[in-house]
Amino acid sequence: MGEGGWVQHRGTLERIDLEMLSRYQQNSLSGDDVTIPAFTEESNTDDNWYSITPTILRWEETFSAQVGNTSGAQKALEKKLENIHRELLFVNKPSGLLSVPSRSLNDCLATKLQSSYPGSKPCHRLDRDTSGIVLFGLTYDAHRDISMQFAARTTSKTYVALVAGRPEKDHGTVNLPIGKTRTEGGFNRWTIGGYKPRDSVTEWSIDKVFNDATTGAVFTRVRLKPITGRGHQLRLHMKAIGCPILGDTIHGEGSIAMCSSRLCLHAQTLEVDWDGLRLKAESVPPF
Repeated sequence: MGEGGWVQHRGTLERIDLEMLSRYQQNSLSGDDVTIPAFTEESNTDDNWYSITPTILRWEETFSAQVGNTSGAQKALEKKLENIHRELLFVNKPSGLLSVPSRSLNDCLATKLQSSYPGSKPCHRLDRDTSGIVLFGLTYDAHRDISMQFAARTTSKTYVALVAGRPEKDHGTVNLPIGKTRTEGGFNRWTIGGYKPRDSVTEWSIDKVFNDATTGAVFTRVRLKPITGRGHQLRLHMKAIGCPILGDTIHGEGSIAMCSSRLCLHAQTLEVDWDGLRLKAESVPPF
């Protein structure tokens, strides 16, 4: 645990297999690529979850007017911050850990929190391979309030990802519907279009481009802002613009899946409204 409660994870960036990434880029047009291992659902994380203290971005004008003076406002804010810890819990979830139990696996973030926070319930989810911020409600009212904000899209989330290649533009918006496609187990895999597609929108921008002179590999760190919240939306939208996320074992072709030991996708920030305040939690990206 570092200063200020931050945890600096092992650098995924140092574990990128640049030769394998280069192979993908050279062979992507021909379709000649390695075969990826079959997906198995199991907990495979060595990292632990940790809690995050949010900051106040702003408060409602009515709150300041009710208090009436600067010193009174400061004391009232301090009291509100104390109450946050009784009702909300911002948690950093490591990659490789489910947010909630599945049909075949009970090991997940929600069950790990039960011993320390009985009755806590996640207000939203990240998929197993994505790391970053998950918000739990510690009371019925808090869980209901935040869950309704997610449903109404008044929350704000940003992600960081490493993607293969470089997008043609510096920023853009992907607006492609996402539905389900049939597998041997039924309609249970997310895809662009597919069965019963729903509108899906992602805004993205380039943060930094990496060029490796030795292997010729090129990859980019991008910032992603999902406007909607569909299953595997960021994975599918980045793949759709020709820049799949590194380490994606579900939608990425062989070398993309295997060039990183984890999915290079991290939920970095989350903003929500609570008791007249706009709160922002931020997690240190592992890459």
